[in-house]
Amino acid sequence: MIKKLLLVFLLVFLGGCTNLPATPNQIDLGEPPLSPTETPTPSPIEDAELLGPRPLRVWVPPEFNPATLMLAELNRRLAASPFAPFLIVTSSGKTYEIPTPDHLTITRLLREILVEKDDGSISSVNPLHITAVEDLGQAQRAG
Repeated sequence: MIKKLLLVFLLVFLGGCTNLPATPNQIDLGEPPLSPTETPTPSPIEDAELLGPRPLRVWVPPEFNPATLMLAELNRRLAASPFAPFLIVTSSGKTYEIPTPDHLTITRLLREILVEKDDGSISSVNPLHITAVEDLGQAQRAG
């Protein structure tokens, strides 16, 4: 039985191969490809002026994103036990003192840093503008 099926399959396969051209020159490939000197022309987009400029969005892995690294460093310092007071230094030269973990809030979705001072005022700091995070003891000795 298996021999009969194999023989039928072989006959069908060989019968289908007889329609193939004998040489590669007989194969029709359709339109020839562009020559190296030709450049493709873009197809026009309808109402292109209505679309306007589109922002380029690039995904950056978290390990290469400076904001993510800074937020991770701040989270690490907040979670340290025992807590060590530290100082946030920004690109403008402004410093923010963090004497207790309650003085710093990091929002997850907005990736924003909120620093609360003892007088009740709140400052928002962009993590991309943080240039250094120093221990408060070292900063007071240096300054």
